[in-house]
Amino acid sequence: VVGFADDAFQIGDVAGGTVEENRIVNKKRRFKKLQIVILTIIITILSLVLFSIVLLVCFIYNGSKELLDNTNIISAPSNVVVQNGGQYVVYNGQTYEFNKNMTSILCMGIDKNSFDGASDIKGENGQADVLILVAMDTSTGETKLINISRDTMTDVAVYSASGYYVETVNEQICLSFAYGDGKESSCANTVTAVERLFYNIPINSYFALDLDGISALNDAVGGVDVVSPETIGDFKEGESYHLEGQNAETFVRSRDMESVDANSKRMQRQQVYLDSFMNTVLAQTKNDITTPVSLFNASAPYSCTNLNPSKICYLSQNMLSHNGMNMTMVSVPGELKKGEVYTEFYVNEDEFYKLILDTYYKPYNG
Repeated sequence: VVGFADDAFQIGDVAGGTVEENRIVNKKRRFKKLQIVILTIIITILSLVLFSIVLLVCFIYNGSKELLDNTNIISAPSNVVVQNGGQYVVYNGQTYEFNKNMTSILCMGIDKNSFDGASDIKGENGQADVLILVAMDTSTGETKLINISRDTMTDVAVYSASGYYVETVNEQICLSFAYGDGKESSCANTVTAVERLFYNIPINSYFALDLDGISALNDAVGGVDVVSPETIGDFKEGESYHLEGQNAETFVRSRDMESVDANSKRMQRQQVYLDSFMNTVLAQTKNDITTPVSLFNASAPYSCTNLNPSKICYLSQNMLSHNGMNMTMVSVPGELKKGEVYTEFYVNEDEFYKLILDTYYKPYNG
């Protein structure tokens, strides 16, 4: 009797129904409620997935707009005919069209341990010891890393400590970073100097890394394997090394200050390192698409950049759609000369402009 009463109390009477019928009805009600709960969960998950996809698409779309904003008026050497603001040029009888699928990112290695604590003294906010222009054709994935010697002589805008323009001086391009706040305005001034050097080819983004960031990024991918192209310090020519921690910074920064071509040899080591680093990143990205974002986050405390999630998403998607990036590394052609105080690098204009044409233009046949 007690059990019956409990059942009746738990189930609730259904007029004219037996206890068994009430149980069946109650099971159907519970099943329907369970169906509703499961359906609600599924709809919620699908909504979140759809929202994430839409958000990712928006990021990718916005990133492409920002990265492919090629509105600069491009110049050229005096022996080149420029048309339509540099969108077309005529060189040696051949017409070339600017490749609108190109995007450029200037990567800078700054000789400072931190971007904080900028100096108020003009020209004392660090130098861009490493300058690499990443030129990517987003339609093919072809990527050219153009190594620019820190000693390259070019026009550099000089600013006062209060941020006012003073003059333009022909000096080493690495000094362009010094005339600014040691952060955003220094990066912007360096971008401007490189754009001038490259005949105003548009540079859409920049990424500057301080000294401490080298080891942080290196270790974020589990270290980098290299074969040293020269003997310097503890590194022996032709020997293999797995770089971790401080060794990574030492490998890419060391140079023999007594040698005129010290920076050229260092650039060779940097090329070896970058090739291995990028191959490591690409391999990890194929297994985990979030790898570039993770590296971007890992670099945040040590970097100054105008890259954002939209640009990163677009670059990651573009890289994967082309099964990685087909990368080649070249250097701005020219020759080193011993200046009055420092080594000076002078660009070979003819060879340099051919490099620009090969990178940013394509033959136009009407």
